[in-house]
Amino acid sequence: TPVTEAEVRIPEVFDAEYTAYNELQKTMGLDLEAHRGKKAMLYIYAVEDDPSGEEGVTASLLLRRNRLIAADVSSAETDGFMRALTGGSSQ
Repeated sequence: TPVTEAEVRIPEVFDAEYTAYNELQKTMGLDLEAHRGKKAMLYIYAVEDDPSGEEGVTASLLLRRNRLIAADVSSAETDGFMRALTGGSSQ
């Protein structure tokens, strides 16, 4: 069960942070470019026992028309991490 479920709109214009996020998505074969300006559903799940050992880790899944268009695992720490579900990382 997701801890958060919300409808979001993908920006028309990607700022530097969103561009970096999309680069992370591309490492998994996903790309948000085709979804600019579109609505999607965001589901956030609590991750227990993450290999990082950090508390407050979440997995975010972004779906449009019931298809996965973005996903990540991230920590809530100020200097935390964000990584692809299949490996790789971004800070």
